[in-house]
Amino acid sequence: QHASTFHQGSFDKVGEYDYSRSGTPTRTALEDTIAELEGGTRGFAFSSGMAAISTAFLLLSKGDHVLVTKDVYGGTYR
Repeated sequence: QHASTFHQGSFDKVGEYDYSRSGTPTRTALEDTIAELEGGTRGFAFSSGMAAISTAFLLLSKGDHVLVTKDVYGGTYR
């Protein structure tokens, strides 16, 4: 699929995939494979490292601690 949108059956009923940033068959296959390889129930793929980092930090609660290496990506601190 070389387009950013997917064919829909009608204008008022969206199919499983409607826009490539919200999901694609390829990304679904990757996420399913990650879950299977890791023995998990879900796998998640992100369009960038910062999207993955942001999501991980959004899962934290007040008082949680994060350990990172000294040479972590600079955007992590910002």
